[in-house]
Amino acid sequence: MLVFTVRSTAQQRSIIHGRCIDLRKQPIQGVNIYSTDSLLLSVSDKNGRFTVNKVKVGDTLCLSHVTYEYTRFVIEQEDFAKKEVPMMLLENAYGLMEVEIVGSAPVIAYRNKVNSVIDYEINDMGFYMIAYRQDANCSLLHTTMNFDTLSVLPIRRKFQRLYKDVYNQIHLISNDSTYQIGHRQYRGQYMNMELFYGMQRDEFYALMGNNVLANDKVFIVADYGDNGQEIYYNYYEIDSHKGYFMEYVSDNGGLDLAENFRKFGGRGGGLFLKAIYDPVFETHDTIFLFNFEADKVVYFNHEAQRLGWSWITFHRERTWDNKWQMRKEWKKLVLLDEVQSRFYAVFEKDGVMILKRIDLKTGKADEVAKLTGFPFVTNPQVHDGVLYFLYSKEDNHAKQLYRMRINQDL
Repeated sequence: MLVFTVRSTAQQRSIIHGRCIDLRKQPIQGVNIYSTDSLLLSVSDKNGRFTVNKVKVGDTLCLSHVTYEYTRFVIEQEDFAKKEVPMMLLENAYGLMEVEIVGSAPVIAYRNKVNSVIDYEINDMGFYMIAYRQDANCSLLHTTMNFDTLSVLPIRRKFQRLYKDVYNQIHLISNDSTYQIGHRQYRGQYMNMELFYGMQRDEFYALMGNNVLANDKVFIVADYGDNGQEIYYNYYEIDSHKGYFMEYVSDNGGLDLAENFRKFGGRGGGLFLKAIYDPVFETHDTIFLFNFEADKVVYFNHEAQRLGWSWITFHRERTWDNKWQMRKEWKKLVLLDEVQSRFYAVFEKDGVMILKRIDLKTGKADEVAKLTGFPFVTNPQVHDGVLYFLYSKEDNHAKQLYRMRINQDL
């Protein structure tokens, strides 16, 4: 039940003080109250109370909660004469949204007035999406982990990418400029999004491009050399600002090719070489450096002090003459589920993505998801045991954000 206290103004606009309660008249915390255009107006506190400003006759309040049914309430003239406007929130018989994931079948994660999702990112504040809405306008969307809309910000169509930095902040990227996405707070609640710290894109990448990890103790950078065929990892102490060598990674074959390009290929020949991929992650205060050139994972503590290493072979296969080579299906992409602290490797065969969970004890990886029927997906990410990705059907170029429960039995 929702109890409203209404104060009318001369312009027939009011401030509404509401209280969300269930069938047992217990308060409901975390109810999102937003307008019909998905603009968040308020969120109920631990006592179920909230405040909405500037409402009038005919306005619709949309109430959403992960465990209660979606509810709409239209404000009528007679409601202003009532001291309290009771309204009931019923428990959702289907539970959380994850029940939409049946077996291992991917489903569209977010449909709310969206025709196409251009890009998305996830951090501890929820999902951020660049999307074209049904009114053909381009918008930046912010939702909860359960896809309740928190905020919508109209943006120009030139913004086509989101970028998450080492501090878990999300940035909006175009061909020529970047902005950090921030939030205005009201009484301790995060409200509408705003864009801050605008700069040229080239300047942004110069500042952020080599940063690979940061915590409260150290800041780690990757300095590439010799046409991207070697990486010097260095870390800097947050307190002292002193820098130290951490690890060196190189592809000897790539270094030889780069040298040959310099000798015989002329200027710019090394541009045909792809930079090596050796990512760095942190979970449970342990830093992991995947050195695919040496087939090992190197472990460091929270302060970037080397602890040891172990072999990995999931990315390799034997050739006809019993030599090891990179698997052709290996996409050179590792994903970390930050909630469950699990690593996944991405493979692709005939356009179909295959996700494998990495076992660091054995160095091998087991298949946990295969996107049959969804060829050439983009931007795969894993969060709390769910795989998210963008996919566009052949008969419709519009992309949608999908999700799929990962097999947890292996």
